[in-house]
Parts: sequence; structure tokens; C-alpha cells
Amino acid sequence: MHPGGDVDGHVADGRREWDRFWAAVAAGLRRDGMAGELAARQGFVLTCAQARECGVDVPAQRRRLRARKWWQPRRGVLAPVPPPRPPSEDPADLHRCERRAHALRAAAAGLVHPAQAISGRSAAVLLGLPTLQVP
Repeated sequence: MHPGGDVDGHVADGRREWDRFWAAVAAGLRRDGMAGELAARQGFVLTCAQARECGVDVPAQRRRLRARKWWQPRRGVLAPVPPPRPPSEDPADLHRCERRAHALRAAAAGLVHPAQAISGRSAAVLLGLPTLQVP
């Protein structure tokens, strides 16, 4: 307990919301076949080559990106989830979407550079911990 209020409770609530969101995303991806299952196991991202190995050829990848069913957080990496878009202009919704987009970009960086660690605010975002700013 923090002297100014229940900070620990607020952190725990935010973490639970974060975990629930990604659990729902994972459930949806597992119904999407091998590519979705693989992505759910490695931070909701997969390389373009991995997608091809799972049976999603390049034209299908491009169609999914154009239809905004998939997102490309960095070159050569796909996220088989729609790009994060806020439901409103509410600052909390904007912040939540920025965090989700950053989590996917950080996971993509970790996938492309497996010998490097994700640290600092990026690690906090991936863990669902609060940050004042999104990196």
C-alpha cells in the first residue's frame, strides 16, 4: 500500500486487464490455424517466413495486411491481429492502443534479435506494468 492510495491495487487491476486482453487475442488466434498458434506462443508476432511455413503464402499475407486483419509491426514481421486503433479519442483509449502497438513492436524486435533482451519501459509495457509514457 502506498501512502497516497492503493497504488498496488491499481497496478494489479491494470495488469489483470492487460492479461485478459491478450488472453482473448490468443484464444482468437488459436482458432486461426497454425500461424495464429505460433504467433500466440511468441508474443503475437511471427516472421513472414514462419507464416509461409504455416501455409500463409505471400499473396495471402498481403491481403490480410490490406484488409487490416493483420499488422506489420516491423519489416519482415507480421502480427496476425488487427492494428491497434482506439475506439474513441479518450486519452485512456489512445494510451491503451499505443501500449498495445508498442508491445507488438517490442515482441517483433525480440523475435528478429533473439540474442538481445527487451528491457526498461518496453519490458514494463510487455508485462502490463504502468508507465508514464509509451517508449
